[in-house]
Amino acid sequence: MSLPNVEKESTGEFRGNSRLTARLLSPEEPLFVEWLLARQKLVEDKGWNTPDGEYDRYDDNLRTKHLVLYDDTEKLIFGMRLTPVESYNQTLSWEMVRPSNIHTQVELNGLIDPAQSVWDLTRLTPGNNVPYRVSNEAIPRLFGEGLRQCIAEGDDDPTWIFTLDEKMAHWLKRQEVDFIELGQAALPGDTDASIFGSIKPAHLAELASRPHDGSKASDFAHRAMKDGEG
Repeated sequence: MSLPNVEKESTGEFRGNSRLTARLLSPEEPLFVEWLLARQKLVEDKGWNTPDGEYDRYDDNLRTKHLVLYDDTEKLIFGMRLTPVESYNQTLSWEMVRPSNIHTQVELNGLIDPAQSVWDLTRLTPGNNVPYRVSNEAIPRLFGEGLRQCIAEGDDDPTWIFTLDEKMAHWLKRQEVDFIELGQAALPGDTDASIFGSIKPAHLAELASRPHDGSKASDFAHRAMKDGEG
């Protein structure tokens, strides 16, 4: 999947603030409909072809973690999915980049073991009219909450796989978030490149266990691992 563009602040009205609460949703809950609609809007905005609709096999997977952040007004701010998969080449992210030469790049560079189990990070999705400053808080919070979910499932050092658009990749790099670029190419119909990559989010917990050193990496990690609301 391609992650949302967080480069520009929306000009729409935003009534909430950056006090965020994380929830773990399931498809049976009423709130899941709003989450699905937000994902559908992302898909339409990106121009992706989803002939079978936005609901997919990850939503039927009982081990999928639907992590969604809400503000004090119960507005959906940002969400993402994490799904455990036996290998990177069995993920939806891998399927997305199939029409490119990213598969060949990944197989040739050998930077990731196909026998290694991973978590597929998909549908990193904003709510409507979420300003940049709130997205700036929400994304690290989601990463931290996602790491906690993996640890709760017995994976203390998970590997996340995802497909990024260039804007999101550049944003993460500016935050000094350490991720590995496994392959890069423009998908059919796209003018910008997509980046297939991986991240070890446990590094965030390691950085957050140390005093804040003033770096962007330390700031992202401390925001990621902040417990509770805020």
